[in-house]
Formats: sequence, structure tokens, C-alpha cells
Amino acid sequence: MFLSILNLLATPILVGITAWYAYSTAKMLREMKRQRDVVHKQSLFVSKSAQIAAWAALTNAETHPVGQNPFQQLRKLVEQLGKLDGESEANQSTGSG
Repeated sequence: MFLSILNLLATPILVGITAWYAYSTAKMLREMKRQRDVVHKQSLFVSKSAQIAAWAALTNAETHPVGQNPFQQLRKLVEQLGKLDGESEANQSTGSG
């Protein structure tokens, strides 16, 4: 009889602990995913910025590699960076990402 009562009391406690653990783990995983997305976007910005700096330096060089038009590359990179920035602003205004 005593073990039945003890089991009846322990089961809801263990169910509550398990539910809390599942909830806190899911919350932690959502935050980790959000942080991963932010770091990914930041790395894209840094990469595009570095490429723009490199191509800008080529525009000042006396000659540039054969077949490479630094002005065309710069326009393309600036356009890509603008798209990334636009996506980032849109996500911030909607509250996602």
C-alpha cells in the first residue's frame, strides 16, 4: 500500500521534470539556431566586404588580371551586399531571424 501511494506521488513529479526538461531543451535549441543564422549572415557581410575591398584595390592598380573587370565585379558585389542588407532589415522589422 505504501509503495502504491509513493508511486502515485512520484509519477506526476517525474512527468513534470521530464516536461520541463523537454521545454527548456527546445527553447535552447531555438536560440542556438537563431544565433547560428545571425553568425551566418555576419560572415556573408564580412566576406562580401572583403571582396569589395580587394576589387576596389584592383581599380587603383595600373593593370588588373587579364579578363577581369574590377568595376563589373564591384557592381555585382555591391548589389549582392545590398540584397543581404535588405534581407537583414526585413527580418529585423518582422521580428524574425
